[in-house]
Amino acid sequence: MTKPTIFISHITAEKEIAILFKNEIEKSFLGMVNVFVSSDAGSIQIGSNWLDDITSGLRECKAMLLFCSPDSIQKPWINFECGAGWGRAIDIVPVCHSGLRPVDLPLPMSLLQGLEASNPEKIQHVFDLISQKINCTSPTVNVLELAEKIQEFEKSYNISRKIVLNLLEIQKTEPGFIELLKKLHPNSLTPLFNVPQMNFIRVKTSFDNLQKESNIQYSANVASITFGGNSQGALMTINISITQEVFDALKTLS
Repeated sequence: MTKPTIFISHITAEKEIAILFKNEIEKSFLGMVNVFVSSDAGSIQIGSNWLDDITSGLRECKAMLLFCSPDSIQKPWINFECGAGWGRAIDIVPVCHSGLRPVDLPLPMSLLQGLEASNPEKIQHVFDLISQKINCTSPTVNVLELAEKIQEFEKSYNISRKIVLNLLEIQKTEPGFIELLKKLHPNSLTPLFNVPQMNFIRVKTSFDNLQKESNIQYSANVASITFGGNSQGALMTINISITQEVFDALKTLS
């Protein structure tokens, strides 16, 4: 007999919270359900067509957990998977996290009964729903422990998200700076020479934001001033150190 499937929809950057729920569901229901997570090697078969596997998961699932953050609700894939579940009239639970609340959900997601992932009382509702779908008694879940793990994820994720947002702003304004930063080693003070002052002024706010959160440390000084010609203006030396978190975030930028 085929086990019922619970489909977890999420964006790649938020895989960790999806796996937290997957592991807890599988443990609590003693393997009575399949939990499909699109970024998990256990859900997507090696060598298979991942889109076919996702389509199969969407077709067979009894319920869907839709992980919603300020970033994920803007992604087309999340909306596609939600629409696929909506079209099948299955139960879809928006699981809000990392600063997004159910009242912040856009239409039509806001018409669904959402919950906050870090709220222990609301977490229990997820397991109650699954138990209804497979006609069994709702398991005893250590929701306090799971909520604590989710809060730890949210703290780390929000730090990474702020870093990426500032780096994207730098990339949009002065993309050459991103290439310079990519050459740095984490936790090592490195001088950047001959940086045009006007270029630096355009990204200074983002640099200051990153320094305020202790993600970078930098100092900038005018090294020389030239007059006349295309290269006139002040050139700066910027001494900068980036954290491992910034280093990792830089690698995600195209």
